[in-house]
Amino acid sequence: MDKPGQKADLTKYFKAGDTINALVKDGQALALHREARPGEQVQQVQVSALPGGQPSSDTSQADPEQGQKK
Repeated sequence: MDKPGQKADLTKYFKAGDTINALVKDGQALALHREARPGEQVQQVQVSALPGGQPSSDTSQADPEQGQKK
């Protein structure tokens, strides 16, 4: 979405009232997720590596109730 070293403009992806899931390390968001809004088309994205170049082999889904904030 953005270039390394630049802050992303998340206002086009998230709106006030959205519930998000966040993966945070050292105070920096590494990944953000929200459910599709009614009528919104879902875009599939595949991530091939975690930060640091480590491939991701975890295909399990996290508990959707854990870590949610409004």
